[in-house]
Amino acid sequence: STLTENGWFTIKKGKGYSTLVRAYTTWQHKFTQDLILNAGLHYQYFNLSSSSAIEPRVGLKYNLNSRQTISFGYGVHHQIQPLPTYYTQTEMPDGSTVSLNENMDFTQSHHFVLGYDYKVFPNFRVKAEAYYQKLSNAPVERFPSSFSMLNAGAEFGTPDNDNLVNGGEGWNYGMEITLEKVFSKNYYFLATTSLFNSEYTGSDNVRRNTAFNGNYVFNLLGGKEWKIGSKNNVLAIDLKMTTAGGRYYTPIDLEKSIEEGEEVLNNEEAFSIKYDDYFRTDVKIAYRMNKKKSTHEFAIDIQNVTNRQNIYRQSFNSRTNTITKQYQLGLFPVPQYRILF
Repeated sequence: STLTENGWFTIKKGKGYSTLVRAYTTWQHKFTQDLILNAGLHYQYFNLSSSSAIEPRVGLKYNLNSRQTISFGYGVHHQIQPLPTYYTQTEMPDGSTVSLNENMDFTQSHHFVLGYDYKVFPNFRVKAEAYYQKLSNAPVERFPSSFSMLNAGAEFGTPDNDNLVNGGEGWNYGMEITLEKVFSKNYYFLATTSLFNSEYTGSDNVRRNTAFNGNYVFNLLGGKEWKIGSKNNVLAIDLKMTTAGGRYYTPIDLEKSIEEGEEVLNNEEAFSIKYDDYFRTDVKIAYRMNKKKSTHEFAIDIQNVTNRQNIYRQSFNSRTNTITKQYQLGLFPVPQYRILF
């Protein structure tokens, strides 16, 4: 609910049911043992808005030799919005309410992927992937604004915007590289790097960064085990490190916020400023006692071991008339005990 001149007004209200029906068919053809085509059709029907979509998809894989593979994929995909969005209420001049968002159609995307997989050694492989995604029919406001449902999910809850129309667009493109060493000789590791760009347009037709456009993500996972004693007890150490580009955000108009006593965003500069980059390292130390019929594991999982203060968001404080920052969880140790049968 929100407070208006006429008192409290319910923003979201809905009673009933909705059904999303899906059906698909697939077909595979082997031109040779090394050249394989997978094709199919996917169908969706959403009864709340009476939306339907047929989605062709195709994938082609070619084995260059016993260790190297290249692949190509294309697919059309459709997605409904979070269900609460369909029940957002619009107040009419006579005081009645209607749910204008119930007629929203699917958001559509065309997705292209090109991949390369190289099995360097039996336990080590390198994978690379380039992709391009074009989104259309994204819900935006009827009047010119920077709002788009493509940014939904960056904050808790769902947007309260009403009277949305399917007129927005979006673009995602980038590449990913993966180095993977599966567990052997008592250790493993996985390193992934993703470089990408993510943009959108609202109903004002201005091309902007999305809230998720961090531009890069790097993940490193690894672990090693040591046998202790003659009973095959194990000491294990695992590490997980993530660093990522900061998310873009919409700046707060401090002067207007002070004047109105609540947070006012400068939506003309939507998603134009980046938060600091994200960094987090987790370390887990475990000791496993292997019995005949069970395994006992004692562990300590130290999350954010460096106590990095990663920003979550910023907001206007009406008491101090300042902009304050909220941070994500700092160093947090989690003791564990498990019995495996």
